[in-house]
Amino acid sequence: MEKLTKEEICYIAGIVDGEGCVRIGQSNKRRGFNLSLVITNTCEELINWLAEKLEGAHIYTQKPVKSHHKTHYEVKWFGEVAKRILEMLSPYLIIKREITIVALTFPVGVKGCVSGVAKKEGNMFKKDKVQQSACYIQAKRLNKKGNGKMNEVSCENTECRSLKTGNVIIPQGRE
Repeated sequence: MEKLTKEEICYIAGIVDGEGCVRIGQSNKRRGFNLSLVITNTCEELINWLAEKLEGAHIYTQKPVKSHHKTHYEVKWFGEVAKRILEMLSPYLIIKREITIVALTFPVGVKGCVSGVAKKEGNMFKKDKVQQSACYIQAKRLNKKGNGKMNEVSCENTECRSLKTGNVIIPQGRE
């Protein structure tokens, strides 16, 4: 991974908080689970910049379904690469902090796994599969749309409240 400045790391953390998704999903083909970090945006320049700054990126383009929509772009990282990125960003995340904590406990890179997905079951993988399953359940709860959970966060000398559903930060006393 390219050496990033603290400002770049903070900027990327803000992008992940606002435009990103930390996913722990089920893999139907392999009967396991996988970890990914996804950022979606309509600015191709931003997606390309992220892919340039963070190794292991996969870029996807989605043409608009409706004529008044823009083309949107996705950049994705999987498994151990996603975990390393989240570990670097974690001190600066606010909205995605909880899901990142769960993702950092997700077992990836174990023998017999590709992108954190166990290829075969056996005693060797039982502990990892249980942990992956627990992380999946927690991630599903945290990523549920409209959970409306409020977290107390501290914003440089100002106490703030963060609404997870709208990514809005309201200084305390102005609610």
